Amino acid sequence: MNIEAQVTRNHMGNGLFLFDGREGIYVNAPQHKKTLQKIVPGQIVRIQGYSTPGGFAPSIYAETIEITGRKPLPNARPFSSKELYSTVIDCDWVSVSGRLISMKRTIVVTENIVIELEQDNLRYALQMPYSPETEEKLSDKMLQQVSFNAVVGTLYNENRQVAGRVFFVNSADDFILSDQLKPEKGTAIIPIHELMRIGFNNNNPVRIHGTVTSVLGRTLTLRGEQASLQASLLSDPDVRVGDRVLLEGYVWPKPIGPAFRARTLEVEQTSTDSPQPKTMKLEQELSDKYNAELVSLHARLLDIKRPSDQNMQQTTLLCRSGNYRFEAILPARYTVGSAVKPGATLMLTGICLLKQHPEEQWRVLADHFSLQLRNADDVIILKKAPWWTTQKLVALSLSVFVLAGFCLLWVSLLRRTVSRQTRIISQQIQKAAVMDERQRIARELHDNLDQGLVGAALQMRSGQRMLETTDPVDTEVLRQTLELAQHMLEHCSAESRSAIHDLRGGILETMTLSEALMDMTLALNEESEAAVRFSAEGLPFRLKAEAERNLLLIAREAATNALRHGAPKQVQILLSFKPDELRLWIQDDGCGFDVTQNTNRFGIQGMHERAARLRAKLTIRSTPGTGTSIEISLPSSKQWNLS
Repeated sequence: MNIEAQVTRNHMGNGLFLFDGREGIYVNAPQHKKTLQKIVPGQIVRIQGYSTPGGFAPSIYAETIEITGRKPLPNARPFSSKELYSTVIDCDWVSVSGRLISMKRTIVVTENIVIELEQDNLRYALQMPYSPETEEKLSDKMLQQVSFNAVVGTLYNENRQVAGRVFFVNSADDFILSDQLKPEKGTAIIPIHELMRIGFNNNNPVRIHGTVTSVLGRTLTLRGEQASLQASLLSDPDVRVGDRVLLEGYVWPKPIGPAFRARTLEVEQTSTDSPQPKTMKLEQELSDKYNAELVSLHARLLDIKRPSDQNMQQTTLLCRSGNYRFEAILPARYTVGSAVKPGATLMLTGICLLKQHPEEQWRVLADHFSLQLRNADDVIILKKAPWWTTQKLVALSLSVFVLAGFCLLWVSLLRRTVSRQTRIISQQIQKAAVMDERQRIARELHDNLDQGLVGAALQMRSGQRMLETTDPVDTEVLRQTLELAQHMLEHCSAESRSAIHDLRGGILETMTLSEALMDMTLALNEESEAAVRFSAEGLPFRLKAEAERNLLLIAREAATNALRHGAPKQVQILLSFKPDELRLWIQDDGCGFDVTQNTNRFGIQGMHERAARLRAKLTIRSTPGTGTSIEISLPSSKQWNLS
């Protein structure tokens, strides 16, 4: 096909937007980059190519591009907010008006400036090429009412459904100021509490002033005579908490109360005294007088969400005060000390941000709030969280004896189960593979379980003799003896559950090793506060059941030990497949331990025994304070491959 039309935009050196006077279309031409470098808006081009479905609307794939002339860009038709989700327009040449409220640099193939435009309480995204001159020109027009011509593009999802609009602007010179209203000198300053009252025109610029109660990036919080508000600025302000400032700009309507977009800032009076917070009284209904106000309140700390690499950039304290649960958020560069723990009673100081009740839009009603803290000094411990009590000691002792009794009962039931399963296996001798596998599980259960029970019995008998013969009793030695017995019984219980699971089919009969490790990771994430992550690399292959089971149990033992004893923030599990080798790593960032002093721990012995059965190499690296790394290597995995 051949078409001739006018270029309305050269799109990032990969294609062109064309307009024929009535409709627009996109031309994809990635193979003509040198030609595209010469093309500017207004030129007439002749395109030879073929049509394609495009991402949202049909487009053209160019085989040849020829420049045939140039003329001024045509008059653009007005864009209506009703067309925001229209499915019948794309790539049209339109005119838009509104107020420029923000801009930022981004890189999408090339470096661009993304601008946010507000029109009739709707927000649009504008995009244009970046240059220092463009950025400077736009800075002078921010928060101004402008009109401009642009190509209207479509935001769409993978189902080719329209999700919004983006406007492509060619130059900062295309923005024409619609009004240049500025407060006249001597214009009265409007008190914060009189903004948005009847008769107030929020389209005109105004002056307000107040005392700074918080400075967070480009956001100031001001306290006026009877109310407070938050103001956003175009650049980082050179002010301190306590300064009295004068702002010029526009009111920004919000659900609870107005905010402010400032074009200029003037410091009227500096101060070294920090404003005093108002005591927040949590009544049955939240009073909107607290919105954007610097307040203080007592609260009980429920939990702490600390920053992580992927999902959180700030420390968030989950708190309760009276009947209200709320979040107290610290700026990204601050965190709380180790003494701040769940259960502590705190005094918090910060900016109260009220939230509108989502189901009662017919009236102004705030039903919850958050507290924006300014720094770590805004968190004061009034009462530390309880750590160790008599009730916990009694509960721990009872738990040990109950666990011992439960394990003995479990062992009894397990012996009956094993006996019954053994009889079934004997009756089905013709199924050699099934019989071999279940006999192996029975032997492993006998070895590990009896060894653990005998060890636990010896430890408990040692404790009994100590109680009978030692006066006074060495409580520390007795505690260590009971703790060791408890660990042995817990290990026996875990071995028992694993054996029963295998006898009933086993997770690896329905899953691959990678899937089983992922399933284990999801379960550990639900049971602990640490982030447990699993990944696999290489081309996966199946191993014999004995190899996959022992590798899964080693990974489970290592990850569980890390979560139970290491207090890590994250645990990483990596499974690597190679043609003649398989490796499994479990690594955490916990407190670590002295490997030379812990070689006889029950769980570590079990991992070494399982590795030995596979003729695999098990390496444990750890030092106190640096975390732990466990590596299992099958240097010749072919003997375990399923062929």
